[in-house]
Amino acid sequence: TIGELAQLFNREYNINCKLTVIPILNWKREMFWEDTKLPWIPTSPHVPHWKTILFMAATGTFGELGVLSEGVGYTSPFELVGSPWIDGQRLADSLNALNLSGVVFRPLYFKPYYALYKGQVCQGVQLHITDYSAFHPYITGLNIMKTIMNLYPAHDLFEDKEKLDMFNKVIGTDTIMNDLKNNIPVEDIKMKWQDELNHFKTIRKKYLIY
Repeated sequence: TIGELAQLFNREYNINCKLTVIPILNWKREMFWEDTKLPWIPTSPHVPHWKTILFMAATGTFGELGVLSEGVGYTSPFELVGSPWIDGQRLADSLNALNLSGVVFRPLYFKPYYALYKGQVCQGVQLHITDYSAFHPYITGLNIMKTIMNLYPAHDLFEDKEKLDMFNKVIGTDTIMNDLKNNIPVEDIKMKWQDELNHFKTIRKKYLIY
């Protein structure tokens, strides 16, 4: 949680400010928003429901590149991936063949009302989350990018150099972009951060409240 991270940052980075974190009542870490029985207040016109956050973590990353529509500008923001040059059925078949956990892909046509590809007919896929606990949005997003790069090598996802800085910030590092461009499999990319992740998990145990 934000409070747990605040305590971690305060101690591990020697900020050492006077910090008080007030615990949340009646909340458990395994809960999803719907489990709280609280109403969802949209944080943005592009975040109409709580599930959008899960989709955003999968598609919002490459949405920064300005090459693939992530559904912003249409009725299902962050739930779609498409462009005028994609074959939706072909992309859906390729992604479903990966058997990614907790998600399936449906081919579709859509025409954005605004933003990227406004007024143009796009093909692509809609993400359908089948198991929220099993769904890995970040890994799903990497697999979407890698699959599109394999299917459509003539279309460079990283062609707009002015957008790369923001993409790297959102994705967390420039290593991901370089690995994708060098045709490194997603599973191998994932393995690169496991040692660092395990180290973080060890540190965070000291700051878990719930």
